[in-house]
Amino acid sequence: MDCSLCYHTCPGGEVDFDALNNEIFGRKPGFVLGNFEKIYVGSAAKEYPSAAGGSVVSGLLLSLLKDGIVDAAAIVDFAAKEPDKAVFKIAQTADEIINAAGSKYVLTPADTALRIMDGEKKYAAVTLPCQSHGIRKAVQSGVLKNINFIIGLYCGNNLYHAATRSILKRFAMDQRVRKIAYRSGAWPGFFSAEDISGRTKKMTKSAFNYLSFLYTPDRCFYCIDLTNELADISVGDAWGYQSKSVIVVRTKKALSLIEKMRSAGQLLLEEISPEEAMMMHAHGLDNKKAGAFARMSIGKSRGLPVPAYGTFKAEAGAGRFRRERIFMKIVRIGRSGFVRFLAGICPVWIWDMLMSAVRKKWRKTTQKKTRESIAK
Repeated sequence: MDCSLCYHTCPGGEVDFDALNNEIFGRKPGFVLGNFEKIYVGSAAKEYPSAAGGSVVSGLLLSLLKDGIVDAAAIVDFAAKEPDKAVFKIAQTADEIINAAGSKYVLTPADTALRIMDGEKKYAAVTLPCQSHGIRKAVQSGVLKNINFIIGLYCGNNLYHAATRSILKRFAMDQRVRKIAYRSGAWPGFFSAEDISGRTKKMTKSAFNYLSFLYTPDRCFYCIDLTNELADISVGDAWGYQSKSVIVVRTKKALSLIEKMRSAGQLLLEEISPEEAMMMHAHGLDNKKAGAFARMSIGKSRGLPVPAYGTFKAEAGAGRFRRERIFMKIVRIGRSGFVRFLAGICPVWIWDMLMSAVRKKWRKTTQKKTRESIAK
């Protein structure tokens, strides 16, 4: 109880990017995407219906398990008796991995899986950036010794469980839901829910994004890591490519796995430039690498707790500070019960149209800025 390991391994207060990058990769992060060996776009040769981006993560896990590189994997699946919730579980079979494929946009603590790991086995873990940070800190502190491979997911923000409940309430399925999928159907997918009578309702991914203004945890607004920079392999949506993923291969052991799977025809890949990978997610990178630092500075000036990232920092101009102050005010207003109620009764087609327009404008503006940065 007095060892303070929980405090020192928690990623909430501090993540020393320089120190962790030096330890994992032997060098500091020298690029906005973090350290990497190669970057690809592609999919698994065998795709699964519930997977969102070409089944790449499932394919990687199955290969790791089949080749004996790991004995099991810490993954997120829907809770058996509460299908609106997600839980970390230890998967030891191919069927468990395949059945758990697909995105889950709900806070899910990873420590539930870490506690039940067998110390004699080797594990892979599929994690969000903050969870990768915590695992790397735990390894650094000697708390974890048997996680051999981290597959990191790109992440802009996560959502409180109340976000999912609000959609189910909109669908009149609040107490009767049987099955949920956050990215069903053709890419980029739909949020869909099925009730106990078999009735199914859905909304577009664009419309679903309005929840980010209402149910995002504070810590997400202070996170500087979109691309899961401390993972062995990072996987995200490949914007501009239908049903494929962008795959950032960061460690040499990860590159060896990717090349083996590619040669065996298990992964269908094409190598892309770092600049193209940046352009795909220019809006998210701008939000994390400029916006987050401005928000932290604003939060710190107000006496709020904000994380520390060692010497890793970015500059934001006066205009950016003004925009982030307005954004945070919108978020604070959006968290009120009254605004959440209004958002819940606003027609889905309005949210679809509005959020599509916002994303289009955001991507266009940040891609232009990224092009100018690359040109320099």
